[in-house]
Amino acid sequence: MKKEKACLHSMIKGYRFMSTINSELSEEAAKCGVEALSACENLLSESEGLDSKKRGYILRRS
Repeated sequence: MKKEKACLHSMIKGYRFMSTINSELSEEAAKCGVEALSACENLLSESEGLDSKKRGYILRRS
């Protein structure tokens, strides 16, 4: 019984540690996603003033 409690406590501690790592990684991924979206929006907004041939090239490049 004592061994089972120690094992359970160790598992809980491990899950808490991994949840901290997962939270940090998800925050980093969200930040990267926002940065990528912003870069795409900037590229598209810059292409609005160009002629259609040049704009098509920019959109295919993305």
